[in-house]
Amino acid sequence: MNNNSEHISPDLITAYLNGEISRDDALRVETWINHSDENRAIFYSYQKTWKELGDVNPVPDFFNAEMAWDKISARINEAEIKGKVKEVSISSKKQKYNYTALLRIAAVLIPAVLIIYYFINTNHGVETAKNVIKVEKTERLVVAATNKIVREKLPDGTKITINRKSKLTYPEKFNDVVREVTLEGEAFFDVKHDESKPFIIHTDDVNVRVLGTSFNVSSYSEENEVVVYVKTGKVLVYFIDFNTNDSNSVVLLPGNKGIFNKKLRKFKKTKSSEDESMLWMSKQLVFSKTDLSEVFDVLEKYYRVKIKATNKEIKKCRLSATFKEQTVETVLDVIAKSFDLTVSKDKTTYTFDGKGCE
Repeated sequence: MNNNSEHISPDLITAYLNGEISRDDALRVETWINHSDENRAIFYSYQKTWKELGDVNPVPDFFNAEMAWDKISARINEAEIKGKVKEVSISSKKQKYNYTALLRIAAVLIPAVLIIYYFINTNHGVETAKNVIKVEKTERLVVAATNKIVREKLPDGTKITINRKSKLTYPEKFNDVVREVTLEGEAFFDVKHDESKPFIIHTDDVNVRVLGTSFNVSSYSEENEVVVYVKTGKVLVYFIDFNTNDSNSVVLLPGNKGIFNKKLRKFKKTKSSEDESMLWMSKQLVFSKTDLSEVFDVLEKYYRVKIKATNKEIKKCRLSATFKEQTVETVLDVIAKSFDLTVSKDKTTYTFDGKGCE
């Protein structure tokens, strides 16, 4: 009995798992998965194999397959594999494949072959007259911004501005297929255009995929929302939950802000100004007769801190001042002295005390 709503190739499933797929194709895969229990079983088997392979170092770009297999086969005891793999029937007329059996074979053979091959050649190359075997481990670089904004240029020429209390992780060298980085916190990306190699940002909750554009991503673990603002170009923001088989996405254009609610697992798209969404990148803060309630809101977002007042009268005071690249301590000290207040600090929370303004 064939419960498949349509034929879905293993390559398409792999692209789906890697996040390298169009919205239409993603919908095709998800429709196929939800069509039957058999399809779901096939997908989850493939997903398991995909995850297992993700823990193994990638296959080298160059290797002599015949020589590699000779080395591998010399170390594999056929009795260990025999009996674990079911026979696969392939019809040449209709080309029907038993994907469940194929995936079981892959789950047994592929990790074993790659792992054995890796240990045979770890940390050294094997040079022959025909080819060169290279096993290289790509280093992961981490850029952490604590109390200052950090600017970084990636290997492909992409420029990134990293906000305070944020961290960016990226490879020393991008591969030939995709450019992937991981973000914790907030950063502005000016991605160098490359149609052949999409740029993907991974956060704890969503992924952001572009070819070449500029945009801001805010994804702090302590906040309930992930916010993406697009300055130029087009951005796809999406999430896939393999545990619940849930997924969703939104396409953002210049001036759009996409907000992902972590609890509801839903997107909301709104319009936003650059000044509002990228305030943290400003080199100066200007206030003109602004209530301290609003000033505190701005400073909290700008410096990534918490500001409290012991009474509501304090927030009624109005501030007129310009701060250019000042520390949060300097700014808060100026505010305290301006209104005869005191300010104390407990970890990342600042508290104002005093009479305030009427």
